[in-house]
Amino acid sequence: MSELTNKTLLNEVIKDNLSLELSLYLTLLSLNNNHYNKKHEEEKLNIVEDFLRKVNNLKVKIQLKRKQSEIDKLIKDIINIYNNNNSLIIKYIPNTINIEETLNSMDPKSLTNIIDIGTKEKLTRTRNQDEYNNIRTKLINNNYTYTCNDLNITFINNNDTFNITWNEFYKVFEYLLDIDNYPQPFLTPKANRLHTIHIADIIKIIQDKDYNSIPDNIVISLILNNKLNIGDNIENIDTSSFKIENIKITDLYKEANNNTTIPHARWQKISITNTYLYQKLNTIISNGMYYYNEDRLILENIISNTSDFKVSININDMLIFLETNLKTNK
Repeated sequence: MSELTNKTLLNEVIKDNLSLELSLYLTLLSLNNNHYNKKHEEEKLNIVEDFLRKVNNLKVKIQLKRKQSEIDKLIKDIINIYNNNNSLIIKYIPNTINIEETLNSMDPKSLTNIIDIGTKEKLTRTRNQDEYNNIRTKLINNNYTYTCNDLNITFINNNDTFNITWNEFYKVFEYLLDIDNYPQPFLTPKANRLHTIHIADIIKIIQDKDYNSIPDNIVISLILNNKLNIGDNIENIDTSSFKIENIKITDLYKEANNNTTIPHARWQKISITNTYLYQKLNTIISNGMYYYNEDRLILENIISNTSDFKVSININDMLIFLETNLKTNK
């Protein structure tokens, strides 16, 4: 499908760039599959604390008029920490402050400013950690819709409504922009590698804020994460483009009596009901258990290190399927 057609298709679900950015984050949340690595986050906090502690040590050495060689060595050490962890430290100390220039100035007042700003942000994040975890848990475990404007996001479901500022949202979900925070959920290295590549491509779009040209596979992921609604007459949908590659034998026996005349997904010669297919797809998508290999989308349900269902579809066929059903079920 053309880029223009894909943009039109995406606009059926996502109306503006703010909604698109939010949807990209929420797609990462499903691909992360509730894998918030607290230990990894604590390790990053330790880096920030080490940075601030050494800046404080530098200030003390300057005030005590220690040897210049000793001071120079510590400045070099601090700059190395900053350069190796730049994207992390600027979350605590704004990049409007030139760290290297401030360190080399050896001005105790300027160094105190760095320490105060970094410490205040660290304490705020630590104090809000339970609230952040609560927001993550809500969005992972419940089906929320959302609205957003330049300042706030409102999440809504049947039992709850809550607001969060964009600034808070970025802090709650900044871990999603770190590829090391994602599990390796599949049974083969190749599948895990392709899954990771897809995640990295979404992260890059968010970081670059490049919303004008979204690749086909990410268009599909965004739509799947927002809306997979194939209507009430589910068995009347042509799902023959889906190729079932693996299915539990017990489920296969249950499906063997499907005598529909509508082309459905098949395992070998056995036609599978759309009700069964749809339930499996919803579970797989909500758990982020899919990846793209060349021109195909592969979705796989894995339980206890065993694949109990696997299906694939050509990317272009999937776009056509989504376009048809989004128009039918507006």
